[in-house]
Amino acid sequence: MPPKETSPGEVSNPPAKASHRFRRDLVTAHLPAASWIVSMTVALAVPSDTADLPVWWPRILHFQALDKVIHCILFAVAAALLVRSCRRLPGLARPVLLAFLTVAAYGGVTEIGQHVLTDRQGELADVGADVVGAGLGALAMAAATRAGRSELAAERGA
Repeated sequence: MPPKETSPGEVSNPPAKASHRFRRDLVTAHLPAASWIVSMTVALAVPSDTADLPVWWPRILHFQALDKVIHCILFAVAAALLVRSCRRLPGLARPVLLAFLTVAAYGGVTEIGQHVLTDRQGELADVGADVVGAGLGALAMAAATRAGRSELAAERGA
């Protein structure tokens, strides 16, 4: 089916191409973000009873500061992947802000869920680490994208 003209000199994409682009975006952008967030949800819902840990389990994982670093990293990756996913959605004005707010809110919800639904205790310090991680991840992705655009512009100008 040949592309149809919409106005003089402008050609619209056939529907098959839009469908192909959606499937490609689903696999390359949306699926990684969704998979990471589902994996985080499962990991954050696991009971925290450390009394039953095997002897070989690293004792370093029992330190509180490391717990906050892990929260920060988990939520930074989630925010970065969500920024990437949001950028593929048409008509979205501020994907970095949306990703940050979504992941930060998700951090609060997971802590409430841990407190209400599992034997774990939700902590305000964990929410703080989640928000810091979400901010770092969103800003890192924004900076990386900006740097990539600058390099691309420099290559095209050279």
